[in-house]
Amino acid sequence: AIWNFARAGAGLLLPEFAASSSLVKPYASTFAMLWMFYGLVLAFGIGYYLVWRDPVANRSIILLGIIGKTFVFFQVWALYLMQEGTLLFALAGTGDLIFAALFLNYLRKHPAS
Repeated sequence: AIWNFARAGAGLLLPEFAASSSLVKPYASTFAMLWMFYGLVLAFGIGYYLVWRDPVANRSIILLGIIGKTFVFFQVWALYLMQEGTLLFALAGTGDLIFAALFLNYLRKHPAS
């Protein structure tokens, strides 16, 4: 967990430093980042499947979904505002915020016992 927090903190707060200290060669970084992105999409999909099967037992995955989907929403809109993403891309990311709100609503209506 410490490695993840340190690496994520560096990537989010100091992106140039994180990129320069990457273990991925520059020409491979786009492919590597896409590969990791889709791996995370798959991991979250498995998590959502587990939540569907048993939301009470997998409550913590719902919290991770809220965090991840909220982050995606802000990221796609930032990319759109920087003219690095289309409006359709940003609008699609708005669906993530809607799901985050639905997940939060579920957690509020079903407090941990």
